[in-house]
Amino acid sequence: MEKSKGFLKEKEGIFIDYEMFVDMKKALRETFASGAYVIIAIMAKRCGRNVFEKIKKKAKTKKDALEQLCNMVNERNWGELSFTEVNFEKKSGKGIIKNSFEARNCKSTTPCCHFLSNFIAGFLSKAFEKEINVVELKCAGKGDAYCEFKF
Repeated sequence: MEKSKGFLKEKEGIFIDYEMFVDMKKALRETFASGAYVIIAIMAKRCGRNVFEKIKKKAKTKKDALEQLCNMVNERNWGELSFTEVNFEKKSGKGIIKNSFEARNCKSTTPCCHFLSNFIAGFLSKAFEKEINVVELKCAGKGDAYCEFKF
C-alpha cells in the first residue's frame, strides 16, 4: 500500500532506530575497517541521487529542490536541515543540520555523519549535474552545537 508523505509517495517502510543505525555502522567498521566508510558513501550517495530524481518532478528551481530536501529531512526526523551561502553558479554553499540523527548517539573526536554528508553529496551532484563533494566541518557527535557541511 502506498501512502503520501509530503511531496514523495512512498511504500510503507521499516523502522530503524538511532541505536540500531549506529550498531549497523559499527558492524560495517568491524567487518570492513575503513572500507565501511566507502560502503556507507556509496549507499548514501545513491539514496541522495534517487531522492533528487523524485523531488525534481515537482520542484520548479534548484532552490525549491533544496527547500523540499530540507522538508523531507525534517519530516523524517533526520534532523533540522537548512542551507546557507548557496551559490548556484559556483555550485557551492553550506548545509547545517541541528539534531542530526547520526550524531545523536555518536561520541567521537572526528565528524561522524558519514551517511548524511554523502546523501547530501548525491542529492547535490544530481541537482548541479556535477560531482559535488561534501565535507563535514562541525559535528554534534564530537561536541559541536550542530553539524555543518561545506560543498
